[in-house]
Amino acid sequence: MPPEEPTDTFDIVSFLTRTSVVVDDGDDIGLAPEFEVDLKVAALELDSDAALLAGSADLLDVAPEQLSFVDGGLSWRVSVDDSIRGKWESRAAFISDLAAHRTLADWTNEWDVVPGSARGRILSAIRACCDTCPVCWGEIRLGTESVSSCCREYEVVAAVCHDCDARLFETDAAAVSDD
Repeated sequence: MPPEEPTDTFDIVSFLTRTSVVVDDGDDIGLAPEFEVDLKVAALELDSDAALLAGSADLLDVAPEQLSFVDGGLSWRVSVDDSIRGKWESRAAFISDLAAHRTLADWTNEWDVVPGSARGRILSAIRACCDTCPVCWGEIRLGTESVSSCCREYEVVAAVCHDCDARLFETDAAAVSDD
């Protein structure tokens, strides 16, 4: 196993490529077919509230009764003892990350030594590569849209399920290069 790298220098793309999670087909980087199958199986196993609760408790190393989920419409939050532990774009995005965590744990022993915040970036990168929704298996479409906050309006690039409208990924459009 490689030594743990500081989070700010951890090379996400190198990790995903080295562990054969993603492949480059010449035009784009996508999930390796074998990894994608395992990811879908893991997502299917999280299809019930009980399985989602148990998987979340395992991931966060807490008792299930300490956990709660809040669907805020435009976000999905996970709390431990009423303290927010994480926020996702949707329940589907959370299921995708939890399924990816489980899949990576079985896929490579390197996952055990990846720094915590780098793990979040890796899970987000995997989610951004998904072609289908982990909840309804609908097609994921990438597009831009305007969003408003309390103080401004701005453009985002978002990955949204065509069938159930779950948002899996969102990033500020200004941060995306045209390369």
